[in-house]
Amino acid sequence: MHTVDLHTCAFYSDLYHNRAMKPQEKIAYLRSLQRHYPKKIRNTPPMQRLLHWLSASSSHQMIPYDDPRYPIALKRITNPPLILFCAGKLERLSQHSIAIVGSRYATTYGMEVAKTLATSLGQIDMSIISGLAKGIDTAAAQGAIETPGHTIAILGNGTDIYYPASNQALQRRIAQDGLVISEFWPGRRPHASQFPQRNRIISALSIATCVVEAAYPSGSLITARYALEQNKAVLAVPGPIFQRTHAGTHWLIQQGADLLQHPNDVLQVIAPYTPHCPRSIAQSIMWIVLQQPTRLDTLIDQLSLPQHVIQTTLLKLAQHQMVYYHRNYYQSSNTYRKVKKLYQYGL
Repeated sequence: MHTVDLHTCAFYSDLYHNRAMKPQEKIAYLRSLQRHYPKKIRNTPPMQRLLHWLSASSSHQMIPYDDPRYPIALKRITNPPLILFCAGKLERLSQHSIAIVGSRYATTYGMEVAKTLATSLGQIDMSIISGLAKGIDTAAAQGAIETPGHTIAILGNGTDIYYPASNQALQRRIAQDGLVISEFWPGRRPHASQFPQRNRIISALSIATCVVEAAYPSGSLITARYALEQNKAVLAVPGPIFQRTHAGTHWLIQQGADLLQHPNDVLQVIAPYTPHCPRSIAQSIMWIVLQQPTRLDTLIDQLSLPQHVIQTTLLKLAQHQMVYYHRNYYQSSNTYRKVKKLYQYGL
């Protein structure tokens, strides 16, 4: 557990709730102090809530802007959060992450796409980031939670608040095996103005943002706009033209977003400008077969791993239709073959 003393908690409590200073001024003030905080304790209600939250679990951690553990990706955006309140495993931030967002009022088709996409990408140790809202976000988190990549939830309220209430068990599970993050003080209730603010963190921590199902206009399009401003890739899943919940994704495709029909579309899009730093055997294999069809003996030579390890990983990837075997070569899939027939939902 990373301990935080009372003086530090009191300092950040006062700074966070100081309405006379703008967010950028607070960050500039932190930089000037260089972690030499004023020694003063004010036992205020916000500080009591913070101490109660920190003491509730060893996985609860407060990460201010000047903390070495603060994500570099957030420091690069124009309006980074002053503090991150994290519940779970911080090492999840070191994994490659993909954002999956979409409508709260999703169709069965959209929910199935989000869950399948999250499960497949999670199998190659990609963390799935979402806002844990109803609909698409929930389906993505459910699909990723059981995978090696797990999931990261970015909240628009305090981490001790369960919103929506129906996701209480899921949020607890994510805090146990994945990571829950919020920039809002413990005890902060959800408010409409806070969710667009949350969306910039979702896109900043992700390599790419996948919009599965979204109306026009919608909060998911706000996340996509943040991603573009942050020079991140945006992909959109097509849907029935007669359903309003897909109007936003179709608009994104018209504006130049990449078409998303298969998890490998995400990997193809991020490959040119993302350093190939595999975090797992599955990722190593995918980066190879995405470039060209590859024989098993070639994979063994390039990866210098036992044959049974590579074959076991290939079997897992084939089960999730990331690769397929054809004429002695393993190739990356670009469409769902036989098992997943997404058109059964009316397409």
